[in-house]
Amino acid sequence: MRPASLLLALVSSCLVSLSPAHAFPIAPETLWGLARSAELVVLAEVTSREPAPEPKREQTSDGLASGVSLPEEIARLRVLEVWKGPKLDEVAVRFEAEVLCPAPPSYTPGQRVIAFLMQDQGEWYTAGLSYGTRHAPDTSTEAAYRTAVREAVAAEDSDAGRIDWGLRAAAHPELRWDGLYGLATLSTPLTRAQQQRLARSFISAPSLDGTLTMTLELLATYPSARLDAVVASALEELLGGDDPESANVSEQGWVPQALDLFATRLGRPTAVRKRMSVAVAIRSEARKQKKFPNSKQISLEHARRMRREWRELKRELHLAPTPLPQRAAPEP
Repeated sequence: MRPASLLLALVSSCLVSLSPAHAFPIAPETLWGLARSAELVVLAEVTSREPAPEPKREQTSDGLASGVSLPEEIARLRVLEVWKGPKLDEVAVRFEAEVLCPAPPSYTPGQRVIAFLMQDQGEWYTAGLSYGTRHAPDTSTEAAYRTAVREAVAAEDSDAGRIDWGLRAAAHPELRWDGLYGLATLSTPLTRAQQQRLARSFISAPSLDGTLTMTLELLATYPSARLDAVVASALEELLGGDDPESANVSEQGWVPQALDLFATRLGRPTAVRKRMSVAVAIRSEARKQKKFPNSKQISLEHARRMRREWRELKRELHLAPTPLPQRAAPEP
C-alpha cells in the first residue's frame, strides 16, 4: 500500500469530529476533567435517536480529512436533573454513532444517561466522546456520580484539591477508575494518611478489574496486612480455578500485572520473563510447523502459567485467601 493510501486508511478508520467536544486522538477523560470543562451536565432519559437533518460540516486536520465525513445523529434527552449549566427540560445532542476510534458516546432510547455536554455554534456535543456518557447501574451510583460532579465543579484546582477529590471518587467502585487515574497522573505523591484512606476504600469495596492494578501501584510503598489479605482474596477469585478461560483471565491484560505487583509487595520475584518465554516458544514451534502463531493458544498458556504461579505463591507463603463477600444486588 502506498503511503498516501495508508494515511487515508488510518484517517478513515479513526475518523472523529474536531469540534470542541471531540479530539483526534483522544486522551482518557475523567469525571474531574469532564465536570470542570463541560458547559452542561445532566442526568437524563434518552427519548429518541434520529438522523441529523443537516449535513455534517467539513472538518480538517492539516488537510488530512478534508471532505471526509461520517453520518451524524441527534439524541433527544428528557432532562431529569441539571448538575451544571443552564436549566433545560430537553436537549438535543449531535453525535457520530459510527466513530470507531475512539468510541462514540452512548445514547440508547429508554435508558438513563449522565451526559457531559459542550456547545458549539448553537448545538450540543458530547465532551470526551464515550467518556462523556456514563450509565449508572442503580440509584446509589447515580447519587455517587451526582456528588462527584458537584464536588469537582466546586473544588480548588490544585494538586491538593485533585487528590482529595480523587480519594473520594476512588471510594466508590463505579467511580474508582476516575479517581485513581487522576491520582496517578499527578506529580505530588500521596502521603501516608492519603494512602491509608485509599487502602481502606479498597478493603471496604474491593474491585475485580483494572483498578486493582492501579490501586496496587499507588499503594506500593504502603504496608498493610489487611490490604494484602483482600488483594489475595481478589486474586483467588480471578486465578483460583482450574479453567484457564474462567473469569476471562486470558483476555484481561491487567491480571498478570496485578499478580506481579502483589508478588513484589510480598518480596517475591515476578514471572514476566517466564511468561514472555512461553510466547516465544509457542511462536517458534508454530514457525517450525509453518503455521501462523495462534494468539488464543498463547493467551490460554499465559492464563495456565498465571494460575500455576498463583498456586506456587500461595504454597510458598502459606496464603489461605478467604472468599470475597457477595456483593449486594443493584437497586432498581
